[in-house]
Parts: sequence; C-alpha cells; structure tokens
Amino acid sequence: MTALMAGMPVHDEERGVHHMAEAHVEPVIRIEKVCFGYGTKLVIDNVDVDIDAGQFVSLIGPSGCGKSTLLAMLDGMASPDSGSILVNGQAPRPGDPDRAMVFQNFALMPWKTVLSNVELGLRYRRPELAKKGRREIARHFLDKVGLSSAADLYPHNLSGGMQQRVGLARAFAVEPSIMLMDEPFGALDAQNAEILREELRSLVAEENRTIVFVTHNLDEAIQLSDRILLMSAGPSRIRDDIRVELPEVHSAEYVSRYDRYREHLWDHLRHEVETVQQREREGGGAS
Repeated sequence: MTALMAGMPVHDEERGVHHMAEAHVEPVIRIEKVCFGYGTKLVIDNVDVDIDAGQFVSLIGPSGCGKSTLLAMLDGMASPDSGSILVNGQAPRPGDPDRAMVFQNFALMPWKTVLSNVELGLRYRRPELAKKGRREIARHFLDKVGLSSAADLYPHNLSGGMQQRVGLARAFAVEPSIMLMDEPFGALDAQNAEILREELRSLVAEENRTIVFVTHNLDEAIQLSDRILLMSAGPSRIRDDIRVELPEVHSAEYVSRYDRYREHLWDHLRHEVETVQQREREGGGAS
C-alpha cells in the first residue's frame, strides 16, 4: 500500500471512490452514488461514503463544494437527485430522533433561559419525560459544558462561546446516536474556538457519538477527527479519505506526524481552492 502512512486511503481510480484499507461493518451512515444539484447546476457528483458507529468524520473542501448540502441530506432536509443515503438503515427524515444538528449561528431562542433552551429539544424529542426529568437532564449537560451557574440567564447575557456551549448541551441532551455539526466554531474567536474544541473532544469521548463535522479549518479537522473527507471543487466528489491516527500529544512523534497530515491535506486542498479561483476569474463561478 502506497500511502502517506498506515491507515491512509486506498484509491480505486476506476470508480473514483476512496476506500479505507479496513472493511466497514454495518455502517451507521451509507452514502451511495449520491448526486445533487440546484436547477441545472450539479453540486455533488457520485459521492460514496460509509461511516461507522462512533467515528468522528470531518468534511473539508473549498467554499461552495457542497459540504453543508451533504449535511442537510444526512439530516433529511434535502434529498439526493440520484443515489441513496441511509442513516441507521433508513432514509433520513427531518426530526428523526437518532440525529441532532449543531449550527454555526447558535440557533438559541432569545426569550428562553439557558436551561429552557436545553430543555426545548428534550420536549420535542422525548415527550414521555416529565418536566422534572427534562430539567435534570438539561442541568446534567449544562454542567458538562461548564454552564451550570448560567442556567437562569438569557442568550443575550452570554458570550458567543457560552452560547455555543448551550448549543452543544442541547444537542447532547437528546442523546442522539449521530451528531451533525456545520462549522459550529466558525463564528468564534480563536481562543474560544480552541476551548470549545477541547470540550467537544471530552464530550465525544464520554458520550460515544458518531459525528459528521463540516469545517474549513485544517487544524480543527486534524485535532478532532478519526477520518477526514476532502471534497473537490464542484461538481464535488470525495477526493481523499484520510484516517487520522495521532500519538499522544506529549509523544516525541506527535508534531512530526501532525505536520505530515497537515501538509498532505493542504497540498490537496490548495489545488481545489485554486481550481475554484480559476473558474471565478474565467467568469464561471464556483460550480
């Protein structure tokens, strides 16, 4: 196997599909030959991906390549024009209880307290719970993100980082098996984003969720992910499928391996970004 390191992708050039060397068993997400377009504009072209339970998978690619569109299809908010998507063996529908979405813009109800915002998801996803049960679960997850003392505040009283903690608490509280995250730290300053990444890593380790995570940040993808899917300039396909296997942070090998992942990703991503820029210069836009 000629790859950057053990666990890097094996390429099947005839099909244009990137397979991991290890066989997947009963994936919780199966994306098969998916195409999607807006009118006559093809955005996603023949994408094949399997994601196993418990994996943290990041989608990264140039702007306009269809990352958020793919996430919307996983959440049942859009449907492929051709091909199929199965989540836990079924075509996804909006509001399915096995998924939760975390957005970049926090999506909090400004007239509700922090505690009530976390309870809101439970009210719709777990209607069998009494108010006391909802409140206990909401307080438990607020404590996990360090906001137990802010339960009675309103969103306008919170910083951006604190608001996104509320969003994370609300998503984890409904106990989804799959979490879809669309650039959740993109609107935060660098320090708050780094703190939230650490908290997310801790929550994922404790709660054992499957995560699909859209980001433009290479370092964020490397630090958080088990796998990184690099999407090409549109019409988008999966250009590379990389398994991230980093040693302990304090290991002597950590920095050199981290740098190799980053160089490999940037070499590929830069080509895709330059392709988009060239199209824009030629007047074709980012297709």
